[in-house]
Amino acid sequence: MLQQFEISIVQNEYMMYHSIHLPSILDSIHCLDRYVEQIATALQIKKDKQTKMILLLTEAVSNAIKHGNKEDIDKKVTIECLKKHDNERLCFKVSDEGKGFNHEQLRNPTEKHNLEIEGGRGVYLIQKMSQGFYFEKNGACITFICDIN
Repeated sequence: MLQQFEISIVQNEYMMYHSIHLPSILDSIHCLDRYVEQIATALQIKKDKQTKMILLLTEAVSNAIKHGNKEDIDKKVTIECLKKHDNERLCFKVSDEGKGFNHEQLRNPTEKHNLEIEGGRGVYLIQKMSQGFYFEKNGACITFICDIN
């Protein structure tokens, strides 16, 4: 059974901020639909944009659970979402409690010699489908931008 998760919401005339802390079990990913739905309802985001956000968050969170926290139930994955009221983009930050990794060594999964090698596709999707991304904390944190209009 999935443990309860913590969610925080702060909103004022300048910005909206949501955060959620998930246990490091793959079943936690099912909470992402509801998390994105809450944000989308508050900001009146269209369904196609919601679907894209869920896909990108699913990739980032599953990487954090599997590779960052090594599915250690005592470790959490934190998702933060920030939107300033003067722009049409959401900034998502997904952090784990792992050691990080050298993201400079990620392979391009579309190159012929990498097609059958497992790994790297999630970050590749985030790179191609977001409006920008970067790593922090030695790769234990990824931030990416999504257009909402």
